[in-house]
Amino acid sequence: MFCRICGSKMEDGTKFCMNCGSPLDDPKMQPNPAPQAQAPVQPQSQPAPQAQTPVQPQPQPAQQPQAPVQPQPQFQAQPQQNVYMQGNMNAVQPEKPKKKKKGGLIAFIIILVLAIAGVGGYFGAKSMGLIGEAPDPEPTASVEPDDPEPDDPEPVIEEVQAKQTIMLYIIGSDLESEAGLATDDLEEITRAKLTDDTNIIIQTGGCTNWDNNFCKDGEVQRFCYKDGKFNEIEDLGVISMADIDTLTDFISFAAEEYPADDYVLILWDHGGGVPIGYGIDENFPNDMIYDYQLGHGIAKTGVHFDSIIFDACNMCTLEVGMSLKGVADYMIGAESYVNGNGLAYTNWLDLLATKPVSQGDYREMIVSDYMEFCKSKDMVASMSVISLSHIGAVYDAYIDYIEVIKKDLESHKYSDIITARENCGVYMGTDSVDLVTLANKYECNASTKLINSVVNAVDYTESDFAFGHGITAYFPYDYADYYSDGRKTFQALEYNRTIVDFYDEYVSLTFAYYYGVSDAEKQAGNWYNDDIISSYMSSGFTVAEAGEYHLDCTLATYADGLDHYYMSTSEIDWLTVMSQMFLEDSDGNLYFLGQDQFYNFDDDGDLVADTPTKWTWLSDRVACYIVYDCYQDDDTGEWNQYGAIPVKVNGVESYLMVFYDQDNPNGKITGYTIMDDEGDYYYELEDSDEIQIIWYCLDTDEYVEAYDPFYASEMTLDYDEINLTNDNIWIVYEVTDVYGNTYTSDAFVYENGELVDVKEW
Repeated sequence: MFCRICGSKMEDGTKFCMNCGSPLDDPKMQPNPAPQAQAPVQPQSQPAPQAQTPVQPQPQPAQQPQAPVQPQPQFQAQPQQNVYMQGNMNAVQPEKPKKKKKGGLIAFIIILVLAIAGVGGYFGAKSMGLIGEAPDPEPTASVEPDDPEPDDPEPVIEEVQAKQTIMLYIIGSDLESEAGLATDDLEEITRAKLTDDTNIIIQTGGCTNWDNNFCKDGEVQRFCYKDGKFNEIEDLGVISMADIDTLTDFISFAAEEYPADDYVLILWDHGGGVPIGYGIDENFPNDMIYDYQLGHGIAKTGVHFDSIIFDACNMCTLEVGMSLKGVADYMIGAESYVNGNGLAYTNWLDLLATKPVSQGDYREMIVSDYMEFCKSKDMVASMSVISLSHIGAVYDAYIDYIEVIKKDLESHKYSDIITARENCGVYMGTDSVDLVTLANKYECNASTKLINSVVNAVDYTESDFAFGHGITAYFPYDYADYYSDGRKTFQALEYNRTIVDFYDEYVSLTFAYYYGVSDAEKQAGNWYNDDIISSYMSSGFTVAEAGEYHLDCTLATYADGLDHYYMSTSEIDWLTVMSQMFLEDSDGNLYFLGQDQFYNFDDDGDLVADTPTKWTWLSDRVACYIVYDCYQDDDTGEWNQYGAIPVKVNGVESYLMVFYDQDNPNGKITGYTIMDDEGDYYYELEDSDEIQIIWYCLDTDEYVEAYDPFYASEMTLDYDEINLTNDNIWIVYEVTDVYGNTYTSDAFVYENGELVDVKEW
């Protein structure tokens, strides 16, 4: 196709001309269109108002205030009960501020799979007649007649090749052994009405405890699903499924023995993008298939796929796309975590009977069915279809974009880059960032080209995240300590030197600001760049180890005629402001009620002490709420916030996971996770679950029960006005700057709603 404005030739399906930027004919509108480039957003999540006008974190409508109940601690522990789902949330223990370490828990966090699934997916395969003998591969030789007549030979009958072979590579891992999630998906396959021209070839393994009675614990097997049965083809014994050679061998086998017009590959398990990769095998815990290995390994088979689908978290990245661009036409996956139920298999397999893989309709159905299921469960999700024929153009535009940022970094604009990166939103457990959001938050003359290239590549996408537009790229931030591992992807994919050099310089500066110049090189790899550090220091920038500082307050009379305390933040290149709230009981014990991003600046840019007027309510009770991330798009008005509420679920200390956006201003509960659950699982609440709000007591260093329990069926969630006139409340502010320094205020003490004291914290 050609641009009607400038005449440039473009790939079929292109939506914007990469030469002049003009829109081209687009046969398919995306449900989640990407915005055009905009000016960088200031760090605060809302405009700075007058001191006397408090700013609320979200515009929720006010309701009738409810008086909070004083805590009535009960120390009768109830026994834990095991349930099976998956997800992730690390225990938050409030205390006086300590230096924040970036990293630490990434081993579990990056492979995060937030799952909202039941345990009822178990099915006895033998009793249901789902196990059968493996059918012989379809013959391709001609069938000769027994005694053909010389002058009237019978016609040669040739077997018709199948239309499609679906290869399903399931590394069961703890997702199956703890929750039976792979078994649930196999059961979904049995509900599909498949025709003979569809082959489904499955390899299972990587699991110590299968929740069905045809997959063998600890072993690797191959099955052909035919005539309603999982017919075992081979038992490969104990081998690692998280090994690229094992995957390569499976693909070669399936294509050779079950040839078809089109091939689809589904990779099922944990995922993490860069630097983690794909696949956790319980029997070989140290193995992993890295994103760059996928393309190299699949290319060896000579098999070209219509699509490669990730039923795994965080795999819809530029790096994965660049790895796969030569071996598949499309990539389907999520920028975010994938909920434990994962893809819904029945409908799109049904669709192949009338609309085969070659027509492509199944791709959009995979996304829409998955998102519809998540919506029905109040889960938060994303999923995209990426046209790999356009991924090279995204990569080229990304090089141009990074070249601009690199020049800005070398021109001492590190603080601007960090601020933009902070404002891009967070996909839990990964350092990848949505490319369209990045291009908007750090707007430059290369932003529009990058945005247009992404729009061209994203064939279809749906996302609950305001910052989600289809595809991410690795941009180390929260887990910069793992950059040495992530950098291997750049090298293996032979990334342009501009990209590699930029991240070397950027992470070198990050290390220098965090660890200090003398220790930064020890913590880094041989990529550490001394020159960028010297450039900043010689230009008058202080590059030193991040520290902890006290935020002094001053009393002043404001325009409203009232006295307010303010803290001098106008000279701080602040990144985040957190307000922590504590309740003091009659015995002087302090209870942590959580932290949120409510704050108020005056016209000089100084932080003004104030009490919140709204807080999180759980069934008409004040709950502790701990914010995890906030995002706001000033251009579209869209915003997200998500966090956690400490509770006991059936006597077990847990976190309710809460998600807010413009469509859910009072929030919705997306599941819960157990505080001490080493498997890092998410669980779906049942109506009969007993919920008890707990508050963390600083004096006893434990959670205590604040109210009587209630059932999940009775639970409501609100963000509403609070009445603090009968309570003693302490407010502490914590400000973090772009260089990693932490500034903590004194405690502002309110009695009966009036500020009565300022205490050292």
